[in-house]
Amino acid sequence: MKHAFRRRTAAAALALTAAFSTQVLTEIATTDASSAGAARLAEAPGERHNIILWNTRSHRCVNGPGTDGGNVLLLRCNSGWGHDRWDLIKVKDAAGNDVPHQYFVINTATKACLEVGGWSTADGATGMTFGCHQGTNQKWHLVARDDGYYEFWNVGTSKCLDARFVEEWTDIYQWRCHQGGEQLWWIDV
Repeated sequence: MKHAFRRRTAAAALALTAAFSTQVLTEIATTDASSAGAARLAEAPGERHNIILWNTRSHRCVNGPGTDGGNVLLLRCNSGWGHDRWDLIKVKDAAGNDVPHQYFVINTATKACLEVGGWSTADGATGMTFGCHQGTNQKWHLVARDDGYYEFWNVGTSKCLDARFVEEWTDIYQWRCHQGGEQLWWIDV
């Protein structure tokens, strides 16, 4: 009985979050229609495999642990610890069509998804890997910038993937989007 209630509650929360996120992103696109921001929303990288996500401020990569629920860390690229290769896989709607600009970021080695831990909406919530479950905390809206970098907006929170600190072995968080270097990512093979 408890599990059925939790599932219904979680499903209702997901539906509301998806509706809100779609409305917010539509409003952003409409508001920026006459600016360069609209052009950024029109671009997307397509599916990619075995890539690194390199942060422009720290010059380090997103590195996933080998366990569910492990924190995602900022480390030197190709450091040999953990797993710093990722796949960008398009999110599909119920009919099997691509959802524009939305991706799952899946660790190539572990097949775990990058997510905002605990479904938190707070600034500073930790990025983690967890078994993929199609939740909005695992869906990322990729925003291409004119300079070739990307912002990763979490669909469930409308906040950005953020390398708040530049030192190795520090957690990666979500934070309100502000287009600073700690939120800009280079996608490379």
